Amino acid sequence: MQLRIELRPTTGASGGRALSPAETVVALAALAHRFSGHDLSVQGRRSEDLLFPAPLLVDDDLMACSLAESLTRAELHPLEDRAPDVTVTVDAVPGNGSEAVVELAEHLAVDGLGDSVARAVQHFADEIARLPHLPLSEISTVAPHEEKRLLALSGDQWDDTASLPLVHQLVERQALLRPDSSAVSDGTRELTYAELHSAAVRASQRLRAAGIRSGSLVGLMTERSLDAIVALLAVAMAGAASVPLDPSYPAARLRIMLDDPRIAAVVHSGEPVVSAPAGTAMLPLAELTDQADPGSAPRDAEPGHAEALEDALFTLVFTSGSTGVPKGVEITHRGVARLVTDEQCTGFAADDVVLQYAPLTFDACFLEIWGALARGARLELAPPGPLGLAELAEVIEERGVTVLWLTSGLFHQIAEYEADCLRGVRRLFVGGDVVSPHHVDRVARMWPHLELVNGYGPTENTTFTCFHPINHDGPTDLRTSVPIGRPVARTRVHVLDRYGQLVPPGVPGELWVSGEGLARGYALRPDLTAERFVTPQEGPLRGVRMYRTGDRVRFLADGALEFLGRTDLQVKVNGFRIELPEIESALLACDGVRQACVIVEQDAVGGKRLASYVVAEDTDGRLGLELRKALRAQLPHYMVPTRYTVLDELPLTHNGKVDRARLAAPPSNKD
Repeated sequence: MQLRIELRPTTGASGGRALSPAETVVALAALAHRFSGHDLSVQGRRSEDLLFPAPLLVDDDLMACSLAESLTRAELHPLEDRAPDVTVTVDAVPGNGSEAVVELAEHLAVDGLGDSVARAVQHFADEIARLPHLPLSEISTVAPHEEKRLLALSGDQWDDTASLPLVHQLVERQALLRPDSSAVSDGTRELTYAELHSAAVRASQRLRAAGIRSGSLVGLMTERSLDAIVALLAVAMAGAASVPLDPSYPAARLRIMLDDPRIAAVVHSGEPVVSAPAGTAMLPLAELTDQADPGSAPRDAEPGHAEALEDALFTLVFTSGSTGVPKGVEITHRGVARLVTDEQCTGFAADDVVLQYAPLTFDACFLEIWGALARGARLELAPPGPLGLAELAEVIEERGVTVLWLTSGLFHQIAEYEADCLRGVRRLFVGGDVVSPHHVDRVARMWPHLELVNGYGPTENTTFTCFHPINHDGPTDLRTSVPIGRPVARTRVHVLDRYGQLVPPGVPGELWVSGEGLARGYALRPDLTAERFVTPQEGPLRGVRMYRTGDRVRFLADGALEFLGRTDLQVKVNGFRIELPEIESALLACDGVRQACVIVEQDAVGGKRLASYVVAEDTDGRLGLELRKALRAQLPHYMVPTRYTVLDELPLTHNGKVDRARLAAPPSNKD
């Protein structure tokens, strides 16, 4: 990619000084570094003469330097053995300005990047000349008029004094409005809103009698069921917060999730997989929700109420952790309420039938359960456990489902093999990973009445951060990707470079989010909370608490966000967020494994699967089976790799890191 840029002399405080050719190279190199997100080697030229003896490394160390210091560093730290990623040729032009021709290597050729560098370079050059002693990383790349536009794109303002109701209050309101309407059904049993409310009140009384108080945590070790919905609502009414625990998880992982002194009780269905910590009550779900014995709930035990605080805790949801230990994300009532009361995003109506299929440990269930019950819709529960594709299609059709949420991978399979089941669906949410435009096009052509919504968001910002209604006008309308759209109500989005500075529209950067969907942080992890939930002290976002998502995005011309990938080793497989280092840590703990690397690859039908590569001390043909068995005892099923390959050594990049791209190459050179 090549772009031609003309620089005029700066004005104002800099006294009209023009950047020298060497300074121009540094300025353009710093911009390419910040906008691409890569460490770069940059060769500077003036006509045919080299401005630096060898390519210049543009990385965090250089960006911490001022303009003058960076020029000195270019002389002292040449990169003799590294080919340039960027070549900048600078020549003088009349009027004391200069013209630069910038050539970017192929791996930097992001659509629009060249134009964005060209638009930003004059402002950046002016700022460098005006603030020559400031570190390059602290100099703004966004002109004032662009900053105003970015802040307008980030989301609407809202009245901070208008508080949101607690989640159970939304359901209580529906019980008053439509007591005889069907609230929840599992295909066999059904509860009206009045019956659901009554059952939850009685269960909350039993929880209070068992010692549950405001601020307590209650583990729910149960499959998807009607009684589980009653228990979830009862925990909130008792002023406590739920901790969903999947009974199919390995006992070792469940013990980690129960290692919180705030857990006062564990509600379980069937035989508990693990015993609760000492001093923690074990409550059978059937007894907690039993309505057959009217005398079983003590009449003097009044239901509690979560304190009406802005950050009242609603649930604790665990996600994969990069250190090998799952992280507990503290979700608030406010975060869930702001999602399910956003009419533009959810669009649920009282006559809708909403399928609840997501596991209770997956934050997508917040949209399904509370989106339905907060709107007076009927919640239809899929049978417990995962379903085959034909079974799921049958449930969708036979139960008359009109609103549905599917992970991207599951949506692709439904679109390919069972699209007929969508004929009665009015609104379909897809998300959890990148959505295929091909499958969107297929479904939209079959069922033009269907409202498709691409939902995006990390658990730390409560299910959805952004949503994009897909207005389908043919395959070209979707470009090569489906945007993740605009922010949910009471949410703001910001695209920043690696130094926390705003980037111009069209430029890739990391997505930071703020607003009322933010979690309180990570349970018992103040260090990790401080690392990911940050409050800038300077700049246009100073004083705003934000979450760093680690996702690379950019603003499109129409103001929607486009997802570009990750900045780290976090992946999404079948909607589940997975930290690859957690699986690698588990592999390294296995006997005989010296090195390990896990990647995501496509399977035969275009889905995703985990593949592991290990270097072992000694092995036979059974190593893969042994590793799979060991991981199943530690990790949830969705984190256990499908494929295991033993290598003599892992391929490395030039800087000594494992070359994941080579491992992910076509299998012609794999074992």
